[in-house]
Amino acid sequence: MNRQRWLLLGLALSLAFNFAFLGAFGYRYWIKRKYREKWPHRIERIGPPFPQGPPGFKDRFEFRKEQMEKLHHIRKRFFPRLEKTWKDVFQKRMELTELITAEKPDTVQIDRLIDEIGKLQCRIEKEVVRQMLKEREVMSPEQREHFRKFIWNYLEGCKKNFPPPPDEKR
Repeated sequence: MNRQRWLLLGLALSLAFNFAFLGAFGYRYWIKRKYREKWPHRIERIGPPFPQGPPGFKDRFEFRKEQMEKLHHIRKRFFPRLEKTWKDVFQKRMELTELITAEKPDTVQIDRLIDEIGKLQCRIEKEVVRQMLKEREVMSPEQREHFRKFIWNYLEGCKKNFPPPPDEKR
């Protein structure tokens, strides 16, 4: 009787692991596939497709028509400028992956690529901040205040993704 219980327990655990695997695989294959089809730039890191801003952007900040036209004009020049850099970062990450997975990884080459990726990401960060400053110029004082709160709320939400500073406890 004791042996039969162990066999049933083993069978139940085996079935649980198999269902968990199938569920995870199914999620990644079917659900994530829809995401990849809808937002391929997010997978390849080639950049956002929203020349008018992300969904709800216009409504959240209550932009007037002329403000949206100015923002569209500003963004029309922004995304093409960054697209090559996004593609370069993606290409460097592909090269880095090849080096990391090589039979004998070349740490000098890996360090060089990491430095190059860092420079490209720094360029992207600077461009994004400059873009935000240009967009901010189009905003009214009330919209700027709303924008300030929006950015701080976003950063507060990101805190949970990073460890706290050494002198701060969560």
